[in-house]
Amino acid sequence: MIQGKDYSGADLFRGSLRKLRATYIGYLGYMEEWYQDNPDLTGELLNMCGYWFFPKSVSHNGSAKIGEPLEFSVEWMNKGVSRAYDKYLLWAKLEGENKQHIIQLDNAKPDYWLPDNLVLEKYRFNLPEDITAGEYKLKIKLTTDEETNRPVQLGLQKQIMDNEGFYELFLVNISKLVAGLPNITIDDPERVKLLNSHGPLPVDKTKMI
Repeated sequence: MIQGKDYSGADLFRGSLRKLRATYIGYLGYMEEWYQDNPDLTGELLNMCGYWFFPKSVSHNGSAKIGEPLEFSVEWMNKGVSRAYDKYLLWAKLEGENKQHIIQLDNAKPDYWLPDNLVLEKYRFNLPEDITAGEYKLKIKLTTDEETNRPVQLGLQKQIMDNEGFYELFLVNISKLVAGLPNITIDDPERVKLLNSHGPLPVDKTKMI
């Protein structure tokens, strides 16, 4: 604490960063000594500079059907003191047991994820034509522009980040649609075969949308 004041030197640093909307910190002195004395504060101030994006919540229904779009939404929080001034791209990855598909989320607008605001974005994309039914991990990654394609770390645990910089959000079950019956999902390949060759089978109401 500063003598005669109800705030500390650290509070002055925090307030200055917020007021200036600082995007970097310059330091004059012996950085090693400063860091040894203030390791936690150093990390906090560096994270505050510029933007610091957190997916605060994720909404999805856990399933999708081949031939139909996959939809989910993310509520973003920026715990930094500034907006992102450069163009960033958001990517989704569907990772299955033997294959993965990467899709750019064109309607993501990271430059609108402002400090002290919660921003809800809804994403919708068509499943790749060659995708097969099964369970997939849906992951996201924020990067710089397509030329540099440098991953931007999010405010999530590193344990859920893979070696390509994608963070796992949820599991999604992708299933087949039977031709001519768009409201019935069939997961059993043998049942699909019977339906296509012998006409309709009794409708399993638990499979209804």
